[in-house]
Amino acid sequence: MLARRSLTLGGLAALGMTAAGCATRTPARLEADGSYCRRLGRRPRQKVACTPGSVPPASADADAKRFEPIPGALGLYVLRHRWLDAHRVVELQVDGRPVAATVPASLVRVALAPGRHSLAVEWDGQRTELSIEGAPGDVHAIELVGSSWFWGDRFVWQPSTVDDLRRRAAGTRLVADVSLR
Repeated sequence: MLARRSLTLGGLAALGMTAAGCATRTPARLEADGSYCRRLGRRPRQKVACTPGSVPPASADADAKRFEPIPGALGLYVLRHRWLDAHRVVELQVDGRPVAATVPASLVRVALAPGRHSLAVEWDGQRTELSIEGAPGDVHAIELVGSSWFWGDRFVWQPSTVDDLRRRAAGTRLVADVSLR
C-alpha cells in the first residue's frame, strides 16, 4: 500500500513539473531595435508579443518601479503580470487616446492632469473601461489582468496597492513613460 501511494505521489509530482514547464515563459528580452518582447513557452514557434516601438531606458525602469508620486500630477501605474496572461499586445487608452502598447510582464507609467480620467483597452471587438480620479501627488496602482483560454482572451481592471504593485513588478519592464498633463 505504501509503495503504491509513493508511486502515485511521484507520478503526480512529475506531471505537475511537466505541466509547469509547459506554462512557463522564457525571459523577456530587449531587441536590437529597442522593443521589448515576451515569448510564451520555450519552443521557437511559440507566440511572441513585442512592443511596436522602443521602450524607455533601464534608468527610467528603475525609477518607475519605486512607484513614487509624480510632482504636480496624478500618477498612474498600470501593470500586466499574471501567470495566465493573454499573450497579445493590447493598447492602453486614456480618455479615448492611445497611450501605450502593453505586453505580458510590462509596466506603464502615466503622468495625468489632476481630475477624472477614463482608462480602456480593446481586443477582438471587446472593451473594458475603468474611471479614476485624483489630485496632484495621488498615485493609482492598477493591474490589467489578462487571461487566455481556448474559448478566447479576457482582460479586467484590478485596482491594487502601491506595495503590492512594487512586489509584483520585479519581473516586468517599463514599456512606456508618458506625460499627458
